Amino acid sequence: MNAGELDTRKRTAEDVPSAVRHGLRNKLAAMRNSVFYIQKSLSKMGILEHDPRVPRFLALIEAEIEEADRLLDSPSGPSPAELRTASRPEP
Repeated sequence: MNAGELDTRKRTAEDVPSAVRHGLRNKLAAMRNSVFYIQKSLSKMGILEHDPRVPRFLALIEAEIEEADRLLDSPSGPSPAELRTASRPEP
């Protein structure tokens, strides 16, 4: 394998995590928008006021999305300790 091929492989290996992070961020944005829509719809129907668990579960989903987004911001990705200590609100 020549130097050019090694260079190409190295660049490809560096691009993969970036592409994965970008793809995951798009998925997280879709989830964030979905939670907003669901929350708005449930509020209009009065469900949020009648079942106190629903707002807590929506808050849990939002917190998990934010935590996942924060972990993606780490330059080298999440460490095992970060994955173990990710905060989660009580449902």
